[in-house]
Amino acid sequence: MLRIVAKNAVISELNNTGFVALVSCYNITIKNLNLTKNYGGILLVNTTNSKILNNTANSNSYGIYLDSSSNNTLINNTASNNTQYGIRLGSSSNNTLTNNTANNNTQCGIYLGSSSNNTLINNTASNNSFGIYLDSSSNNTLANNTANNNSGGLCMYDSANIYIIQNTFCFNFGFGQGLETDIHNFIYHISGTNYGINNTCDTTFNHNDTNAAGCKNKCPYVPFAPFIQEKWEIPDDNNSVYGTQIYIALDEVKVTKCAIVCDHNGVSDINKVMAYVYYPNNAFMEYEILENATNESICRQIGYDQTFCNVYEGNLTLTRFYPTGNYTVIVVANDSTNLKANMTNKFELIDVCGYDTDGDGIGDACDNCKNVNNSDQNDTDGDVIGDVCDNCKYISNTNQADSDKDGAGDACDNDADNDGINNSNDNCWKNYNPDQNDSDQDGIGNVCDNCLNVSNYDQADPDNDNLGSICDNCPKVHNTDQKDNDSDGTGDACEEPPKVWSANVFGEEKDGFYSGQNVYVSGQRLPPNTQVDIYIRYPDKNSGWANGESLANFYMDSSGIDDATTDASGNLSTTLIWPNLPSWRTLPSPTTSFDIVVDVNRNGKWEPTDVVDSLHTYGFLVDPIWASDVSGAEKQTYSINEIVYVNGTGLPVNNTNITIYIVHDYNKWNNRLGLSFISWNVTSPINATLDVNGNFVSIVSAWNNLVVGDYDVIADLNNDGVIQENEIDGMDDRFTTGFTVVKCKEPNDVFDAVEMLEYLSGDKESSTPCWDLNNDHTINLLDVLALINKIGTK
Repeated sequence: MLRIVAKNAVISELNNTGFVALVSCYNITIKNLNLTKNYGGILLVNTTNSKILNNTANSNSYGIYLDSSSNNTLINNTASNNTQYGIRLGSSSNNTLTNNTANNNTQCGIYLGSSSNNTLINNTASNNSFGIYLDSSSNNTLANNTANNNSGGLCMYDSANIYIIQNTFCFNFGFGQGLETDIHNFIYHISGTNYGINNTCDTTFNHNDTNAAGCKNKCPYVPFAPFIQEKWEIPDDNNSVYGTQIYIALDEVKVTKCAIVCDHNGVSDINKVMAYVYYPNNAFMEYEILENATNESICRQIGYDQTFCNVYEGNLTLTRFYPTGNYTVIVVANDSTNLKANMTNKFELIDVCGYDTDGDGIGDACDNCKNVNNSDQNDTDGDVIGDVCDNCKYISNTNQADSDKDGAGDACDNDADNDGINNSNDNCWKNYNPDQNDSDQDGIGNVCDNCLNVSNYDQADPDNDNLGSICDNCPKVHNTDQKDNDSDGTGDACEEPPKVWSANVFGEEKDGFYSGQNVYVSGQRLPPNTQVDIYIRYPDKNSGWANGESLANFYMDSSGIDDATTDASGNLSTTLIWPNLPSWRTLPSPTTSFDIVVDVNRNGKWEPTDVVDSLHTYGFLVDPIWASDVSGAEKQTYSINEIVYVNGTGLPVNNTNITIYIVHDYNKWNNRLGLSFISWNVTSPINATLDVNGNFVSIVSAWNNLVVGDYDVIADLNNDGVIQENEIDGMDDRFTTGFTVVKCKEPNDVFDAVEMLEYLSGDKESSTPCWDLNNDHTINLLDVLALINKIGTK
């Protein structure tokens, strides 16, 4: 049915008429219709002051669609199980939606696009991809609505001045879209404030009810069962109809079992993950408790929500003696209340011995003569070389060496080199040398002596460069060329080059600094007793320094170029080169990383004899945020019972709030540009307030209930939820680890103090990071004094 330019009409009680479309209509009532399994249910285009009452529009592409239509009323309609939207408003204003149900739709339950001044009251939008989605739609009111069990409950994109009153948004946690929260608010290009009053939800992004953090009310606890998001094995060539196909080319192959296990009550609710493996004949083979996958694990291939999910891995070794066929793997996950989930898949073990080159029915990986047909596999001397291809049939010689190429292996040839001298009397029995010359008289002939002019009967050559250790200028490093540019008797290949590094006051290597800290430099293996100049300059991004390039300083104190003098061993003692670092925001964007250059001959130009500190693509970084202790001081190691705080100074935004995320350590953050923070964070987003100078107003308590691992800290400077380049530049830490959580006991009594002193005196070999009480990244007497002071305070 289609009505165009109509008014003052009622359309009612028609059973599946196809679909109803009103174009440029006024005061039309559509009621009591059942419109299913069509492209659309009800469509209003440029239609006003009409009513849609008590209709069912299920299992269509869309249920009810208002386009450029205003002042309409939708009451008691059902628009569910549609392949796109339940109810959609596009460029439509001043409409009222009351008591409608829009469940189980593929995309959104209720969607407003570029639609303002609408009112949604007491509607239900559950079990959709998104419950209620507002896209560039401002000045709308949502009251007493329910949107549960969606991937996202209420999602707002560039929509301001939204009144959200007494709604319920619970159990919305789908995966992979970056919007998996009960309320998610993205503001990119507009200004305005959304208002929340007395709503019920658990997780929010960029939304707080009045006088509340997040929603005023929390969702009721529901003991969700765990579930397995994905399960697979590695290696995988994706060719088998049964799943993974595994091919053993040699004696054995390691199979890695991977699984992503999730629980909507949180990752901590996952208690145990087991893998059961069955042979192709369905006989039980083995079981294994799967462990948490490490950051470097091959199982960490795809993104997952770290709040609810974890990656687990286990290993299985298959040899050529295992039967071929389809193995079954069943993964079972239990939560803390013993609710369970399981997933079954198969992998196929094929071609155990591999290709059969000689066509004798035995694959090459199992054939003791892979190029000669020998189905009997006879091997008289037991050297794993079949008799038909063994050059010493009765003497074991797995290497099959035949120095004179006469077809008889050296092991059974009395004159292996065919020089007329029996092996027992030949000073080089594998090398033709009838003259038997031996210049150094060590019993080894010249043609096979690895030190021709130095006696060395043992012929020791640990680096296998055919030069005996007694005449090798790098006896433990392979260097056949024996280059020694400085003629000091030690070859270039094993002579460590000069080194300088950015350091703390103790001379320990440090590549990350923060505003107000001091940068020092230390060095070793420089020219001894030599005065050198020290420059701080921008990194050479091309990793190549031009000979004669000017060493222009970025920083220079009032005394001019820094200099220092090396000692008699060429060591450069710890020297202050940049005191009281300025704030990050005052550094010339985008450069916040620097190299340290030691100008050995003090001519102000780069030459190959000069030395550069460049650990990665830079010498050291200046960062605006860092993991800290309760006082705000930098801290890099925490025990699991501590609290991680975050501090910051000189950020490029001011007088505002920013969002802080703690994420698993990752050293290739540019690969995540444009992705959502939520895909990587391990805690709830953390709010931090900045003053006029971009400094934290107060130190932020960021994380308790710590989990062992390596982590980074990153700030979402514009609160858009998307990772951007300047945010990566300012994180702690972009290229290395921001901080580490370890499982250890922090010292707290006199017995711990004694143990620390034993370690410092050499009587105890090992220490623990938890002993670093003064956060200087080393265990020293200052830590013992800090403990004694702590005990005294108690």
